[in-house]
Amino acid sequence: MKNKILRNSIITVIFVVLFAVILIVTIRSHKMDKNSISTVGNTAGNLYNSGLFCEHDGIVYFSNAYDNGRLYSMLPDESGIKKINDLQVRNLLAGGHYLYFFQLGASGGSGFGNAVATRAFMRIDLKGKENIGMTRDSI
Repeated sequence: MKNKILRNSIITVIFVVLFAVILIVTIRSHKMDKNSISTVGNTAGNLYNSGLFCEHDGIVYFSNAYDNGRLYSMLPDESGIKKINDLQVRNLLAGGHYLYFFQLGASGGSGFGNAVATRAFMRIDLKGKENIGMTRDSI
């Protein structure tokens, strides 16, 4: 009887610890890192072009009209063009280690899929990784 109670107690403790670890990992994976307080973005210089282009640390980020508004980067001399991701973007802003933009939708299609396409204010790192949706509210 004692061994059964001890075994059940150990199994319960293991499950509680495992649940706590999973909960902590989940919470930390959804945590959004902040830029430093001294970060200055490029908002004022980017208001004239609907945010289709911005420059940060010698790299130009742009919404490529020839690829349905997808996010690209290049050097200021127009060399080294590369696609960052497949999102249709507008209102590009750069600051710190991140790009901020309004995602127009997942595709340029029409019909029901386009009606429910995601539109959100997003943040990604400068390499196009770590997409984080900051809000889906109207902006």
